[in-house]
Amino acid sequence: MLRSASTGWIFFDLGSTLWDESEAASKRLADLAAHVEGGPHEVSVAELEALIEKHHLCHSPNPVRAALREAIADETLLRDALRQTRYAHELIRPYPDAEPVLAALHGVYRLGIIANQPPGIPARLQALGWDRWFDVVLGSGDVGLEKPSAAIFERALEAADTRASDSIYVGDRIDNDIVPAKALGFGTIRYLGGFARVQTPRGPAETADVTVSTLSDILTHLL
Repeated sequence: MLRSASTGWIFFDLGSTLWDESEAASKRLADLAAHVEGGPHEVSVAELEALIEKHHLCHSPNPVRAALREAIADETLLRDALRQTRYAHELIRPYPDAEPVLAALHGVYRLGIIANQPPGIPARLQALGWDRWFDVVLGSGDVGLEKPSAAIFERALEAADTRASDSIYVGDRIDNDIVPAKALGFGTIRYLGGFARVQTPRGPAETADVTVSTLSDILTHLL
């Protein structure tokens, strides 16, 4: 159970939690598949997606990179393919229920971000008009720390002047989100989004306090 009555802060992941990255990911995978088409390492988008899910199931530290290395075993070719393609961040969209959920929680709780993302999260939040909701924003590319290291969670707690025991973390990945947050004493909510939805907990340390299949379900547990 969540300790919502005494909780002051809710921290969110971004990718596959508040933001739908599926279109951007599909575009990158399609570009990578096109780059190796006709060669000895030809692979389809469906095959790449299946490999990514497989490595999520195995709790690989970097499931996408592990899948690409398995599919494109030539390291030089893989580096060239990655260099000549790009991740289309402009295709990332908020999940439809993200804004209503944030609007409902804001004012009842204080909200923060702890996410592995490229530099520039504050500007991206501002462009969406979301900066008004978040009091603490920590992105790996901006602070030089990344999940699952406890350090980025501890930095967020310090910035918020709060304790893990008075905080909840919402994320999609067991390994990057639920495990480190739980170990520090956060309440945890797992959102089944993106490729990581296939992950299954292997014990209590990997089991979130609450698991939801839509963001709106969070409100049932927090309001």
